[in-house]
This record gives sequence, structure tokens and C-alpha cells, in this order.
Amino acid sequence: MIDDGSSDRSAEICEEYIKKDARIIFRRLDHRGVSAARNEGLRCATGSWVGFVDSDDYIERDMYRLLIEESRKTSKKILCCSAMVEDMEGNQTKLHGFRAVPDKSVDLSREEALLGFLNPTDRFLYCSVWSKLIRADLAKQIRFDEGHKLAEDYDYSTRCLLQSDGLRYVPQKSYHYIRRPGSITAERHMTKTSFDRIYFAGKVIRMVQEHGYENDILLLAKVYQSIAAARLIRFSYQDQRAAASFKDEIDECRNILNSTTPEIIKQIHGKIKLLVLAAKYIPWLFKVS
Repeated sequence: MIDDGSSDRSAEICEEYIKKDARIIFRRLDHRGVSAARNEGLRCATGSWVGFVDSDDYIERDMYRLLIEESRKTSKKILCCSAMVEDMEGNQTKLHGFRAVPDKSVDLSREEALLGFLNPTDRFLYCSVWSKLIRADLAKQIRFDEGHKLAEDYDYSTRCLLQSDGLRYVPQKSYHYIRRPGSITAERHMTKTSFDRIYFAGKVIRMVQEHGYENDILLLAKVYQSIAAARLIRFSYQDQRAAASFKDEIDECRNILNSTTPEIIKQIHGKIKLLVLAAKYIPWLFKVS
């Protein structure tokens, strides 16, 4: 358990659990951010598998037992369950672009898994790390980028997949992700952190190219970047005073749309093509978060 500078009783509660279970390791950090906290957890982890649970979310009691049992049926080093996205009152919220999930556990190749969370109109995998259980020998050789606070999961999960042969998908909804007002992902004012998605989107594009992907995987990584750029352009309309401080960054977002849109629409058709055209010409349609 990692306490990254909490101001409530979190540290005290963690100390109580240490007394109850000798397996628990507890570390305190001084507001270094989620990536630093996760890296500290990776450094301290001694088990065969690694999982991540955010402090404001919760899991089903049997989530990790279920995933461990599934690990015995596959050689995959990554297991991924489904999740429920809820508001603070426990109401489930709909995520745009997610299709019906497979109704039984299935092994996916690296390419199938990448397509499973990159496709914005037909996906069923979360790129977040909280829905996954990762073999320690894979998880511990990769670190989260501590220089950025938003979309770091996208980068970490992609690197794990690129260094593996895919994952095993388990359809049970065992993780409860809570959308909390005031969280980093729900921010309503433009800050430097707002542009982290553009940074990581560019990083993922370079990584998939380095691994030799020049097909739909690369194109969909560029679609992800285009949508992220469109959201930030819309954000600039909503928060014009703050946007004035980030003129260069907003110009970069416009350049991304201008440079990638022609390539994408030539090679991709259907809903994704319409989505990319909308991102370029009517970005104010895209929600900020």
C-alpha cells in the first residue's frame, strides 16, 4: 500500500492492516503523483503477479482469485477483467465506443489486444492498468512515466502489450471505477496536465512504429491522438482565459489534426472516418473527459 501524501486517516488505516497481515508492505511518499506511487509499489512488490487498485475505486472480493485461476489456463502474462464505471452514487455510466464484450474467457494475441482498446468505435478493453493482473517479471521491468499525470496508463499498458504475446480476457465485471468530481481525469480547467494525453499519444505512435506496425494498429493510434487533440481544442473554447496561456500547445493540437486527418480518412472507412472528420472540422462536439 502506497500513501502519496494523504490528508485523511489513510496512513493510520494502512498501519492497522500491517499489524493484521505480515504480507502487507506500506510506504509513504510526499505528493509525488500516481506514477511515482505505482513505481514505488512495483519496486516493493515481491509476489508473482502485480495488480493496481486506485484508492477511490473498489473491487469484487473474488477479483484476484478469479484472475489467478484464469492464469492457470493460459501462458499469457497479462489477464484483464471487465469493469463497471460508476458515479459517486453508484449509478453505472455508459462509455461511448464500447461494444458487447465476449461472453467467455478468451486468449487474445498482441495485435487483437491492441485493437481491442485502440479502436474508438468498437472496443471492449480498458487501457487502464486497474483492470489487469500482470506477471511480475513483465510488470517490474517497465516503469510509469513520472513526468506526466494524465493517461500514463495508456503508455504503460501499451508497453506491457508490446513486450508480451497478448493477454487473456475475462468478461466478469470485477472492478468498479468511480468517476469522482475533482479527480485528474475529470478536470474542468485547462492546465499543463491537460496536454499529457497528447504527449503519451505521440509516444505510443512511435512505439508501435518501432515494433513494425504500419497497419490498422498504427492508424488507430493516430486516431486516438486526433481525438485527444479535438478534445483539447474544445476545452480551449470552454476555458478561453486559461487557453490563452497554452497557445503553442493548442496550435500543436490543430497541427496534429491537419497532418493526420488526410492519411487516416484515405485508409479507414465507416464510423472511424466520420469520427476523425468530426475531430478536425467540428471539435467542439467532443467531450473534454
